[in-house]
Amino acid sequence: MKTLIIDSAERFRKIRKAVEERDCFLEKHPNLEPFQEEIERRLKHAVSMRNRITILSSMIEEKLLELREASMEARRIWERIC
Repeated sequence: MKTLIIDSAERFRKIRKAVEERDCFLEKHPNLEPFQEEIERRLKHAVSMRNRITILSSMIEEKLLELREASMEARRIWERIC
């Protein structure tokens, strides 16, 4: 039982440190706060770790598609200029 308590305390300490680091990062990059809020909103109802991973994977895929579209648009603009 003692090991379980120590493991839980260690896990809690790591989580608290990660949240502090995230908050520090967001202070330096406030433009990313809406994305963090979206992450929190979507994860709020995720019951299991599997659901959380699925949601995060989906969000990453969405952002990659947005990046691809922006890259393609930039290329089209570049080709028109040159």
